[in-house]
Amino acid sequence: MTATDVPAILRHRRAWAGLVSALARHPGQVAAAIALLPRLSGYEVEQVVRFWDPDRFTRTEADAPAPPVPQELFDAVLEACLAPLAAFLLHPEPEKGWEVVSDFSTDWSLDLTGHSGGWEMLARCPERWAELAAHPTLGAAVQHLLLDQAGTQALEDARLRAADPDSEGVSLLPQVRRTYAPRGRTPLLRHRLNWKRASMAGPSVTTQPTRTEVLGCASTSNPAATTPPLSSRP
Repeated sequence: MTATDVPAILRHRRAWAGLVSALARHPGQVAAAIALLPRLSGYEVEQVVRFWDPDRFTRTEADAPAPPVPQELFDAVLEACLAPLAAFLLHPEPEKGWEVVSDFSTDWSLDLTGHSGGWEMLARCPERWAELAAHPTLGAAVQHLLLDQAGTQALEDARLRAADPDSEGVSLLPQVRRTYAPRGRTPLLRHRLNWKRASMAGPSVTTQPTRTEVLGCASTSNPAATTPPLSSRP
């Protein structure tokens, strides 16, 4: 499939993450693939990177590894995932400047539900956290997500420490919820404890920032910096 086939495909069905990935796997068609990102729903954008390898379920150790995700595509997906939250934090009112944050999304309301993939993309590039936290446009969203994950991890650790050793990891503390708020406003969450309902804490392996790492990233941010955009588009 080439970029010349895309118009015919889009006449019969909407764009999907697999179409973008298939285009980007061919040299010289990464720009055409990036141009399709605005056509995806908010929750689908991150899937372009997550499902990059079409043979991920059948690939064996004897097979050749999948080609890496092109850096231009990775940066474009990262920006598209972070832009809705960045726009909300920088411009809480929809009428004031939302369109100048990024070219990728046009309906921000679809991407403020916690499924935009911003943290999933950040978790894939921890070595860039300090650089991204200093970005003049996306930095606020990056710092928000890193602090959110650091707080979530701290609460999970506290839940495990508070759990009864004889209860095999059962905790009666409330579930952690993710929320958003404009810059300078602390969100208030209220939870009615239900001691008859228990939640199981299972083991997981993930990249989680500590609060010290997040504060270190935040201290390097400079709103006046002229950091170039993550992706270059014509």
